[in-house]
Amino acid sequence: MVNNLDIIKKYLEKHVDNPPEILTPESKIKEIGIDSLGLLELIFEIEDNYGIHLPENLPMPETVGQLLEIVEQYKPAIGNE
Repeated sequence: MVNNLDIIKKYLEKHVDNPPEILTPESKIKEIGIDSLGLLELIFEIEDNYGIHLPENLPMPETVGQLLEIVEQYKPAIGNE
């Protein structure tokens, strides 16, 4: 099973020219090479992976950890997938 951080790492490998070697919850989204359009694309990829739809009025996360918290709130619980 792929975890949320793995999804972000795979996205970075595919879409960012120089992805960071170390990705932590404290990593700033802009500093790891994801701009606002890239963040939307990443959110769409996460939604597709979990079969969820995140509300449009969510505050845009500034760190990887904030993005992970949002995903955890909306993804199905294990066993309900």
